Amino acid sequence: MKKLTALLLVVALCFAFSACKHSAYDPSGKMTGICFVYVVNGENKAKYDVTLSEIEVTEGAYSVLKYLAEQNLWDMEVSGSGEWAFLNSYGPLVPGDRQYIAMYTTVAADWSLPPYNAELTLDNKTFGYSGVGMTGMTVEAGASILLLMDSY
Repeated sequence: MKKLTALLLVVALCFAFSACKHSAYDPSGKMTGICFVYVVNGENKAKYDVTLSEIEVTEGAYSVLKYLAEQNLWDMEVSGSGEWAFLNSYGPLVPGDRQYIAMYTTVAADWSLPPYNAELTLDNKTFGYSGVGMTGMTVEAGASILLLMDSY
């Protein structure tokens, strides 16, 4: 009986978590306000204000990063697509051996859970290591995205 109860609890939790999936984008693409993108490469830091009404946000942070690339602010190389899209390079961020571009966000709902959680502070904002892919990252007015090099 205990095994059956445990099994039912696991199944119920799976349904609960899948039913409560956090919406990472506005399918209509119609948003207002400004979000911020920080690109940190060593001591060099660039901050970009993105007016959300100027772009169609249908793929989370990927929509914002693609917009900046299209504005000729940064070169951008991505592999994969959808929730499996991976940022290979972005402007001055070109990973070498055992490096990758880490993505952080100020939207706490997107933060990674232990043991992969990490927090950084920049410009009096607290960023959490993103626990979702860039197409799943929440974009909303006032949100900030931080890109920087990390290693494994």
